[in-house]
Amino acid sequence: MGPFSNALASRFSTRWVVITGSVLAMTGFVLSSLAGTSWVFFFTYGICIGVGVGLMYAPSIVVVNQHFEKRRGLANGVSLAGSGIGSI
Repeated sequence: MGPFSNALASRFSTRWVVITGSVLAMTGFVLSSLAGTSWVFFFTYGICIGVGVGLMYAPSIVVVNQHFEKRRGLANGVSLAGSGIGSI
């Protein structure tokens, strides 16, 4: 989803791509909690949440690079470590 989300972010804005991804991921979480069969769970969790998180991840890295000039490496490290810890 990285190249696709970056193309959307450059066409529209990073804010709208991240908002769209978070709404899609939230919808996937809600639908996953209501799933009655395993294939519905796998679809909602894998597709909806996967695409939503994919839409959020790449633009968030771009935003960190745009806002920090002085300590960009530290800011990237903190944001990438936060996304890894958040996934756990």
